[in-house]
Amino acid sequence: MAAFVFIIAFMTIPIPAARSCSDLCGKGTSGILLGSFAGYGTFRIVRAINVKLVTAVVMAGLMADWATSLVTFARPGVGIRGGSPYPPSVMKIVIAFSSTEVSLGIVEGVITAGMRVLLHKRRPNFLIKVRVINPEEVTA
Repeated sequence: MAAFVFIIAFMTIPIPAARSCSDLCGKGTSGILLGSFAGYGTFRIVRAINVKLVTAVVMAGLMADWATSLVTFARPGVGIRGGSPYPPSVMKIVIAFSSTEVSLGIVEGVITAGMRVLLHKRRPNFLIKVRVINPEEVTA
C-alpha cells in the first residue's frame, strides 16, 4: 500500500489559478483496505444498501478524495486569511482548486476500481480478509 501511495503521489496536476498543483494519492484504495474514514465509511454505507461492488469502490475513491481535499482547503484558510474572515478565505481556495479536484476525485474513483479488479484477480483472499468481498464473490 505504501508503495502504491508513493508512486501515485507523483502524478501531479498543475493548477494555474491557485499557483499550485494537486495530486492523486490513493485515498480510496487505502481507505477501503486500511480503514481511513471517508473512503471506508462510504464503501461500507454504499455496500450496505446493496449497491454493486464496482460502484461502491468508485464512490469510495471519489468521496475519499473530496473529503481529503476539503480538509486540506480548510487549513491554508487559517494561515492566509490575515485580517479577513475565515469563510471567505477558504472559499477562495475552494474556488481555485475545485475544477481540478472534481476531476481528480473521478480519476481517483476509477483508479480505486482498477486496484480492486487487480486485487480481485491476484489476491482475492486478501479482499475477503479485509471484508471488501465475500467468499462467494471470488469467482464473480
